[in-house]
Amino acid sequence: MPTPPLNYEELLKTVNKETGVFNFRVRVGEAEITSSRDLIVAYLNSREDRLTFVVEELALDLAGLNPASQMMYQSMMDKFKQLTTEERDQEPLNVQDGVLSKEDLHRVILTMTDHARHLLSDNSGKFQERRQEIYGRDEEKYREVVMEQLQFQEMLVLTSTVDVCTQFGITPDIFDMSCARHVSDPAIRKALEEMAVESLQSLGDLPPALTKEELKRVLIYSCGFINRYVDEHLDMSPVDVIVLKMRESDEVMKQFGYTEVQISVALNEYNLETDPYWEDVRRLLGEVTQKLFKFQGGYPPMSPNGMSFMQ
Repeated sequence: MPTPPLNYEELLKTVNKETGVFNFRVRVGEAEITSSRDLIVAYLNSREDRLTFVVEELALDLAGLNPASQMMYQSMMDKFKQLTTEERDQEPLNVQDGVLSKEDLHRVILTMTDHARHLLSDNSGKFQERRQEIYGRDEEKYREVVMEQLQFQEMLVLTSTVDVCTQFGITPDIFDMSCARHVSDPAIRKALEEMAVESLQSLGDLPPALTKEELKRVLIYSCGFINRYVDEHLDMSPVDVIVLKMRESDEVMKQFGYTEVQISVALNEYNLETDPYWEDVRRLLGEVTQKLFKFQGGYPPMSPNGMSFMQ
């Protein structure tokens, strides 16, 4: 290292800059360094002229994913490393009492969102292609792919969060505490909402055929599809409700030819939540949401800010 790191955050940033590794643990001898206190103790206990930091890269367990998903995840990580290498030089963050300033937290959240959005857009399309191959043909296999996609997306957002924290030289704990401190700020709350998977999918081109009028036609059809499905499946579990979100996307793809990413882009483009044009659609979505609430195991209804009620 060019200079000895003075605190844990500086240590993380230096290791990332010098090695290009994102997920890692650091040891001095047998002692793992997990805080600034550990680092100071290592300095004080050292009897050598040179202190050696051992960096161990951590790999996520991909055993639960099939080979195609493992390849997608590795491709995702390669792209992430390329993006973060291009943006390696960051202005120092202001950390006081273990919490970021509001301005710096906002910058970190926007970076996380940008990275995750690029990666998720690519992989959502690949998963939908797999789902379309078995939609309506093999229910058991279909549910397996849906659950695998949810696991993959969770890993993607988690990895993006950890890696961006490392890039900025902070710990995930500092990020979490900063979010808790500033969550009441409207700009921070909005930025955090945009990190949700459904918001991350709103990156791509809007098909010319997917006009405002066409989107309304799609959403009205979706509400009818969901209502019919619920009426035919009165004993759904919370997991069934999650699977229904994907099922709705695949039904739209089958009937209209639009991917879930294209629908997300259109919803964002046409201001579904605020434009008076959508008042009748918002009413339908609200009714569907309430209808599903009894199946969601006590979870609050979701607002219609993504494809139908589910996102």
